[in-house]
Amino acid sequence: MSSPLKISEPIASTHTNDNQVNVQVPADSTQVEANNQENEHEEPVVGRKRKKTSVVWNDFDEMEISLRVKKVVCKYCKSKFATGGTGSSTTHLKRHSKSCIQKKAKTTAESRQPTIPFQPSNSNNPFMIPGVRYSNEKMREIIATAIMVHEYPFSVVEDSIWMWAFQYANPDFHKVTHKTARNDCLALFEMEKKTLKKLLESVSKISLTTDMWKSSHQVVEYMVITGHFIDAGWNLQKRVLSFVKVPAPRRGIDVADAIFKCLKTWGIENKVFSISVDNASYNDSCIRCLKENISLSSKLFLGGSLFHVRCCAHILNLLVQDGLSTIKDIIFNIRESVKYINHNDARLKAFCDVVEQKRLKERKLVIDCPTRWNSTFNMLSTALKFKTAFASYKEREPHYNYAPSLEEWNQVEKVCKLLEVFNLATHVISGTITNIFFLYFIRSLCYP
Repeated sequence: MSSPLKISEPIASTHTNDNQVNVQVPADSTQVEANNQENEHEEPVVGRKRKKTSVVWNDFDEMEISLRVKKVVCKYCKSKFATGGTGSSTTHLKRHSKSCIQKKAKTTAESRQPTIPFQPSNSNNPFMIPGVRYSNEKMREIIATAIMVHEYPFSVVEDSIWMWAFQYANPDFHKVTHKTARNDCLALFEMEKKTLKKLLESVSKISLTTDMWKSSHQVVEYMVITGHFIDAGWNLQKRVLSFVKVPAPRRGIDVADAIFKCLKTWGIENKVFSISVDNASYNDSCIRCLKENISLSSKLFLGGSLFHVRCCAHILNLLVQDGLSTIKDIIFNIRESVKYINHNDARLKAFCDVVEQKRLKERKLVIDCPTRWNSTFNMLSTALKFKTAFASYKEREPHYNYAPSLEEWNQVEKVCKLLEVFNLATHVISGTITNIFFLYFIRSLCYP
C-alpha cells in the first residue's frame, strides 16, 4: 500500500483561461484528517423509523412536499391529507377511508368479478400462472380445450408440424395420441359438467329454451336445451344443458321424455320456472306432458300459468315473413342480382370497378337465407347502399336483367326503416341485448 501523498508547500491558486478559481489547500495531511473528522461529527443522526402498524396505511401513500413537510395521498381518489409524523393520530385517515366513494366502487366491482382459479401473468392467457413450471398434464388440458373450442379432429395431435412447434417451444413436451386426446376431452367435459352442476345448486329458478336443429352434412336432427338463470351477482346467465339426438318420429311425448331426462341429470326438475318453444304442433303435447311430470314433484309458479312460453322470436319471424311477401318480387330481383354478380370473378371485378367510380364506401354484397327474415333485411339494407352502382352496372352488362327500378328502391328503403324496429326487437328477445326490465321482473318473482 502506497503512503499518502505529502504536500510540502501550500498551493495558493490555479488559473484557467476562462475563470480564476482560488483553491485553498491545507499544507499538512494531519489537518486534512482533522477536518474530515470534524465534518463527520457535524452530520445529523437519523433515528430508526417506527413501523406503521395501522391497516389504514394500506389505502394511503406518503409524499414529501418539502424538506420538513410531508403529506399522504389516497390511493383511490388521490386526495391529500396532512400527517403529524411518526406516532401521530390516523383518525382523519380512517374516516376518509370509510367514506371514499372510489374505494367503495372498486371494492364492489372486485367482489362481483367471478373468481378464476388461476391468475394470468401479463396477458389474457388463463393457463399462464406465475411461478408455475411447465407441466405436460397442463399442456394436454390446453390441447383438449383447443380441440373442443375449435372443433378440431382428435387426429390433430398426430400432425407432425404441430408437434414440431410444441417441441420447439418446450423440449420437455411429450407427444399424445388421438385416443389420449379423446380421453382428455371427455375428462375435461366431466370436470366442467361438475362445475356447472355445482353452480346450478345455488340457483332457485331456471327457465328453459329448446329447439330442434338439423345438421346439413349429417342429415340428423338434434335437440338443444338451454338454461337461463340469474346468478348470485344478478347477472343473466345462459348455459347449454343438453345437445342430444332425438330419433324420428319425434312425437311430443318423446321430446318431453328427453327434456325431463335432461332436468333429472342436472338436478333441476324442481326449479323450472318456464320453458319456451316454437309453435310446432308437437310442442303442445310435449309441454302438456312435461307439465304433468313436473307437477308431481314440485309446485309450479302461479299454478303453471307461466310455464309454457311461446317463442316471441318465432312469432315475430312469421309476422315479418308475411309482410315481406308483399315485395317478394323486389326481393327476388335483389337476391338474383347478388347471385349474378358473385357468379364469377369477371362480373365481380366489373361491379367493383363501378363501385370505385361511384366512390362508395361499401365493398361487399350480402346474400340472404330465405327462411331467416333478418338475413333478408341485412341483404336489402346492404344492397340499398349500392343502388346507384346497380343502375350503372346494368348499362355495362347487357345480360344483367335484375336491376330494380327507382320506384322499387324507394319501396325497399321504406321497408328497411320498418324492419329496423323488428330487428332490434329480435335482438332484445333473443338475449343479444340485455333487457334490464326482464331482470327486475325475474328478481321480483324469484325473491318476492
